[in-house]
Amino acid sequence: MPSYTQREYHDAVTAELKSISWQREVGFYPDTRTPLETPALYFSVDSWSRADSGTDQLYVDQDCSIWIVVDRSLEIDSPELYARELAADISQLVEGHTFGLNIEPGVFQSATMDNLDPGLKDYYVWRVSYGQEIPVGRDLHDFPRTPLKQVFVGVVPNIGSEHIDDYDPLFPETLP
Repeated sequence: MPSYTQREYHDAVTAELKSISWQREVGFYPDTRTPLETPALYFSVDSWSRADSGTDQLYVDQDCSIWIVVDRSLEIDSPELYARELAADISQLVEGHTFGLNIEPGVFQSATMDNLDPGLKDYYVWRVSYGQEIPVGRDLHDFPRTPLKQVFVGVVPNIGSEHIDDYDPLFPETLP
C-alpha cells in the first residue's frame, strides 16, 4: 500500500474542494484576514490516532474538518439557509470519498454551526467533520526483491555450502 504525507493528503482534498463550482476560495482556516471571499471552504486535519490496519505499515485515523463560510450580507433570500445547504453538500461529498488517493473512504461524522470565532461574526460558518484512515508509514514488506530464478532442495544433515552438489532442483529448468 502506498504511503501519503500530510502535504499530499491536504493537496488532494483541497484540489477536490477547488473543483466545486460555487466556491470562491479554498485554503486553510483564516487567521484574522477579513473580509473573506465567500462562499469559502477551509480544510484542516485536527488530529489523528493509530488505526488498526492489521499490517506492519502505520495507518492513522484522521479527524478532519471543512468549514463552509458564507457572508451574512449576501444578497439572497436566506444566507443562513444557503450556508446550511452548502454544509449538506459537503457532508455528502466527504462520505465515501477517497479524494483520488488509494485510501479508505471518508466517513461523515457531523455538521454544526460554528459561531466561536469572533473574527467571523459577519459570516455564517458551518463545520463539517469527517474521519479518514490513511497509510503514513513505510510498508515493512515493500522492498526491492531479486526475481526468483531457481529453487533447490537439500536434506538435513547434508546442507550448507560444502553440500551444494547434494541439492536437487525443485524445477527441472530455471524459472523465467
